[in-house]
Amino acid sequence: MINHPAIMKSFILSIVLVTAFQYAAAQKEYALLVIDVQNFYFPGGRSELVEPEKAAEKAAVAILAAR
Repeated sequence: MINHPAIMKSFILSIVLVTAFQYAAAQKEYALLVIDVQNFYFPGGRSELVEPEKAAEKAAVAILAAR
């Protein structure tokens, strides 16, 4: 059993993403789903991530392109 919260969170997110991509690949129409971009992932937040600004920029570009 994995007892480290960050590892468990990453593992669950990986499963969700793989499932979503497999489902999307089977569809003829696609949707963009952006999940949980919140302030606590950025510098000074309680769950700061590595390079969250780059991820936010890529999400913004993808959202604009999907319109």
